[in-house]
Amino acid sequence: MATRSLSSTITNSYSFSNMNINEKEWVESMRKSVVEYEEESEENPVCIFSVPQVLLATDPESYIPQQVALGPFHHWRPEVYDMQRYKLAAARRTQKFMNVSFERIVEIMKKNDEARIRACYHKSIDMSGDALIWMMAVDMAFLLEFLQVYSIKEEGRTLKKVKSMMSHVVDVTGKKLSHMVILRDVVMVENQIPMFLIHTMLKHQIKNTNDEDKSADETLKSMLMGLYIELAPFQEKVLPDVDINDCDHLLDFLYHMTVPNNKELGITEIISNIPLLKLMKEPMERMLEKFQGGGEEKSEEEGGELKAPTIEEITIPSVTDMAQAGILISPVYGGISDISFDNITSTLYLPVVDLDVNTEVYLRNLVAYEACVAAGPLVVARYTELMNGIVDTEEDAKFLRERGVILNHLKSDKEVADLWNGMSKSVKLTKVPKMDKVIEDVNKRYAQTWKVKFANFMNTYVFGSWKFLTVLVAIVMLLLTALQSFCSVYSCARMFHQLPDFQGGTTD
Repeated sequence: MATRSLSSTITNSYSFSNMNINEKEWVESMRKSVVEYEEESEENPVCIFSVPQVLLATDPESYIPQQVALGPFHHWRPEVYDMQRYKLAAARRTQKFMNVSFERIVEIMKKNDEARIRACYHKSIDMSGDALIWMMAVDMAFLLEFLQVYSIKEEGRTLKKVKSMMSHVVDVTGKKLSHMVILRDVVMVENQIPMFLIHTMLKHQIKNTNDEDKSADETLKSMLMGLYIELAPFQEKVLPDVDINDCDHLLDFLYHMTVPNNKELGITEIISNIPLLKLMKEPMERMLEKFQGGGEEKSEEEGGELKAPTIEEITIPSVTDMAQAGILISPVYGGISDISFDNITSTLYLPVVDLDVNTEVYLRNLVAYEACVAAGPLVVARYTELMNGIVDTEEDAKFLRERGVILNHLKSDKEVADLWNGMSKSVKLTKVPKMDKVIEDVNKRYAQTWKVKFANFMNTYVFGSWKFLTVLVAIVMLLLTALQSFCSVYSCARMFHQLPDFQGGTTD
């Protein structure tokens, strides 16, 4: 009876009635997915992802939009739906500016772009075509109006005021709290809109030009460059030249600006870019793993089990420890690729990084996006691991600030230390050849100091060897036992009491 009851419970737990699912709707959904399925084009790969749960759990506010949702992932959340009135106001202004009904814009998008839009998102979008296109069109109108602020900044002009409907949420100085929150929202992984849609609408907005395509490209590039200058933490003298037509969305553009192409190409990327060798990619990778000693480690898929990312810090001394060992720290105006170590002068060169309230969200979402799309080295993740390793305490943060490596616009040095120490707790360690060589050189130089050598000796041969300690304790105990036996026969107390007279005293 008990067995039958348990079986019934298990069966019922998987029934449609318990899951509140309409069977007919479910069957119709399956039928459409299989029968009416259109084969995905290789020209439109998935480019907009959900943040992995293991990352999302560490700091949800850095990945979940707080004020404005763009695209389908967060559109219906009550917390962000209040911004809909501002989106609709932007859509009305777009309609007036383009001198065409917004409904006509939606019709054209639905006819030409619906399938391509759906292909961009890695999740199946459970919305009708009309709902999806209306949502995307309205969101694009809002995003383009928001980005205009940065286009004007980048071109060196000044916008005297923002449209009245948007004036209390967006301002040209970017100092209003609502503006900063929106700024963080638009760079989040799950809040992206395909670049081809933004470009198409912008092209239709631009009038009175002989070359509409070029003008749209220039205008969009101006907006995105202004946004990058506003958000990017690095102080670069020469900005990379990124083709917006090669970028899938806004965050993809920011990633390529932060990690310029071909800086850190690995063997797998080189193989993938050569058609004839592409077929041999997998066997060649296996061969390389054996030569590099990586053959014993299995991937998450091969192991059949999803492992949580490690929280182990990168092996490198903190900056204060480096300073005590005679290693110099020097700022350099550039990006991640400019990190280097001079063995002759024992100087570690680090890019100047400007930290403000937007930096953590910016870097976290770059790391998350990189983990979703990068086939090669995870460069941004490795940089955050490096900074996590060299900044342990607020004293380390203060040290870097005083030397000009960190420009701190946060409240304190402790906040800086907390930012870096929290960055790579949820990201798996990765190898980036150039950066790893810098780390190796720093560790070699650090290990040459006598303090470090002595500490290593103690850790290896004393504290790290329980056998040595056991023998040492046994010898000490043996000596004490022998001394006790000796003293019980020869009265050590009397001998030690007479010792001062023996050494220098005289007797009468």
